[in-house]
Amino acid sequence: LQVVSAQNTYGRLENEQCTLFLEALQSMMVNSMQVEKPLAHTSTATTTTELSTFLESLILCYAELVNKSELTEKLSSMTGNFAKSLEDCAFGRNAAGTSARRDSVVMLAWITKALVMRGAAQAKSLSTSLCELLAAPDPGVARAAVRGLAIVLGDRSCAFEKSNGAKVSLFFRQRFFSYSFPLVKAQLDTGAAATAKLAVVTLARYLPLDVLLRDKEEIFPLLETSVRDTDDPEILPMVVEILHSIVKRDIATARPMFAAIVPALVQSASHGRTVRVRILALDCLVSFASDSTKDSKKAILRGIKPTLDDEVRAVRRFGSLCSNKWS
Repeated sequence: LQVVSAQNTYGRLENEQCTLFLEALQSMMVNSMQVEKPLAHTSTATTTTELSTFLESLILCYAELVNKSELTEKLSSMTGNFAKSLEDCAFGRNAAGTSARRDSVVMLAWITKALVMRGAAQAKSLSTSLCELLAAPDPGVARAAVRGLAIVLGDRSCAFEKSNGAKVSLFFRQRFFSYSFPLVKAQLDTGAAATAKLAVVTLARYLPLDVLLRDKEEIFPLLETSVRDTDDPEILPMVVEILHSIVKRDIATARPMFAAIVPALVQSASHGRTVRVRILALDCLVSFASDSTKDSKKAILRGIKPTLDDEVRAVRRFGSLCSNKWS
């Protein structure tokens, strides 16, 4: 099915064929979600994580079909009913196990993506459900909801490109942001604040830069708070990427944030999990060298010292450049 989608064949399917595909995929997904232990015909090494990967492959095909085919009343009703069953599972309204609830959130996110991209009317209600799941008592379900936001806004599958027959409405990311941001922001003062901070950064990470800069008065303070008040390892790399994009577009816009996020930049430069994050953090620090003060200069030079002995040559080169600029 993924090969069929990549060749833009879904658009040529008749409505009856689409219905058969959707029914078959739904049946396979429901049956797979009911398995909470290794399958009888597989080795004992098979885990629910691998099963979830299989489920995600199925839902990817399903979402591509929903996005690319003509949504007749029958197909729309079928998709809506299946999404409702996923919502019930994700919110714990039935007796589903923990892994099934997490899988349901990811599957719901892919369906939401398919409908948001084509501008379908059902997209808003599904987007609301996805945001409400950020407050789920199960941390795994809440994290899956954050991942769902990234799925909706991201470009993980080439099948969701116009060149491959996908229906992509204008400004679909901005539309999804307008649905979800107020809901996520409202959770920052609740017991789900930690997950909400990660969700805010995730939304900002995938938002077009022009929109991010337009709403900077509202978004930038939240980014600063997320960096300063959390030790979540997923937040820092995304904030570094966001800040780097802003700096390269308009450094004056980023200057008010600099003092608040210097510690995060220094930490990412010296101890970032990936080479890309370490280099981006160093590049940001190089751009801010003209803003140095005596105290900040000493702290930054001391903080980035480990980069001069980094195992990656490119990081050492950027570390040397940064050190020279701040000296």
